[in-house]
Amino acid sequence: MKLQDYLNERKVNVSAWCKEADIPQPVISRFLAGIRGVSLRTALKIESATDGAVTVEDLVKQEDG
Repeated sequence: MKLQDYLNERKVNVSAWCKEADIPQPVISRFLAGIRGVSLRTALKIESATDGAVTVEDLVKQEDG
């Protein structure tokens, strides 16, 4: 699942989710905008914060298009 889809389905504010996930909001904003990828460490945090709904594999696929 794409991170944006996860956030949309749960009607979660990106800033609030980033605080909860302990991930800097600019990192996620750049990733969602397609400007930058995410590090493995951040990808693992995302997977954990989404309880596995968004996996590291999903994030890598999202970066590749």
